[in-house]
Amino acid sequence: MIRRNSEPVWVGPLLTVVERQSAKKRSVEFGAEGLMAYLRKWYVTSTLSFTDTVDDQFDIAWTLINHHQQKAGGDFGIVKGFTSGSGRTRTRLYPGYEHKNIFDALVELADVNDGFDFQFRPSDRAFVPSYPRRGRRRPDIIFDIRNIRSFTRQIDATQQASQILGVGAGEGAPSGSGGQGGMLAFQLQDSTATSTYGLTQRPYINKDITVSTSLQDHVRAELAAWKNVPNLIAITVDTIDPPFGSYSLDDEIRVIWPSPYQPVDEFQQVIGIDIEWKRGREQAVLYLTPL
Repeated sequence: MIRRNSEPVWVGPLLTVVERQSAKKRSVEFGAEGLMAYLRKWYVTSTLSFTDTVDDQFDIAWTLINHHQQKAGGDFGIVKGFTSGSGRTRTRLYPGYEHKNIFDALVELADVNDGFDFQFRPSDRAFVPSYPRRGRRRPDIIFDIRNIRSFTRQIDATQQASQILGVGAGEGAPSGSGGQGGMLAFQLQDSTATSTYGLTQRPYINKDITVSTSLQDHVRAELAAWKNVPNLIAITVDTIDPPFGSYSLDDEIRVIWPSPYQPVDEFQQVIGIDIEWKRGREQAVLYLTPL
């Protein structure tokens, strides 16, 4: 566990230790991950079935997590951190004989159109989902030339796609294309992206998806993620003004920067935070994306 001002800010397993020693120097490096690292080592071992007439996506997520914790020796102390659902139900089937990885299942469940965000709260090891997403707009948080130490922007059009070609479970040509309707297929195109960038395509293939509506939700989420050219900004800031902890992941903060290429003055979403210690000073690197 890592604490900041006596408050837990991170908790997770220590996974690697690397010790180095020479005549002049000795060092030990520790590698650790958050509680989500446990889920990468958990698998579905008995069939779990859910229907969109009953099962909220929050409850499906918690059932996946608790499925492993109910096994002998499988309880890692993760607790349920919500009291109400999202209002969005799903149909999902996880056959026990397929041994679906629980981390993959959780991410796939959340990463759909109208899905959800989630976190593991360090203070009590609680699984906390948020719908439609966590984070909030923070008009009181402004980063500009006064408190930005360095600014980096990367614009990469190589992954942009104005159309997603979705393929799900089954074999043979999908219904409506001259086959027997054995394979799930769904494609979706964004007209604005097409007029801006032309018709650019990206496949989405997931043979675990057996329900047409689930494939459609995934394709819509993929299109939302890739229809615009990724525009990632990283800013290095101090941790005093504004104080670190006054904003968090997925918050929307205002960034003002006089770029000679393309000036920035807009709210951006925080998608990652690194804390560094350099030359005797603490600093934070914030990774941002346009809304």
